[in-house]
Amino acid sequence: MSTWTIYIPSRGWEDASDLGISQLRRRLVAHGQDSVEFTVNSATALTEDDLLPYGAEVYIRKDNHPWFSGRVVTLPRQG
Repeated sequence: MSTWTIYIPSRGWEDASDLGISQLRRRLVAHGQDSVEFTVNSATALTEDDLLPYGAEVYIRKDNHPWFSGRVVTLPRQG
């Protein structure tokens, strides 16, 4: 099983599963913008502060190798 870590500017490097992050999906686009989506499971997702603030730089590693870097551009929520 792969180990995923994510860099959050206000917190540093953390294990993605410890943050409730699952279902990481990366979309690679030739000559365009790549993107990553993931799910954060939380009982209070609609009322708690955002895990990643809008515009924050994010870095994701898979098995300690760079996998994605980019900025937060959307913060959809469901309840």
